[in-house]
Amino acid sequence: MYSKTIDEGMMVRYFSGEATAEEQRQLLAWINENPDNEQMLFILKDIYEASASANLSIAAQTDTKWNRIKNIVEQNAPPPSTKY
Repeated sequence: MYSKTIDEGMMVRYFSGEATAEEQRQLLAWINENPDNEQMLFILKDIYEASASANLSIAAQTDTKWNRIKNIVEQNAPPPSTKY
């Protein structure tokens, strides 16, 4: 079992490239404490990457659907009236 002496938020910052030098040092020390910690880090990294990929996919689907709705509305909108 891994030693839970590391902040999960720190791991997220590490995975996203936002960890400070001190956080990176702490994470490396944590990994060196126990081989299970390194394994846990790799598992969590896989989960983080899969989650990030899923979120991008959802955002892309939302953009596509919004553009479809916008196009339908624009195509079915009455022409602007001209009043002089």
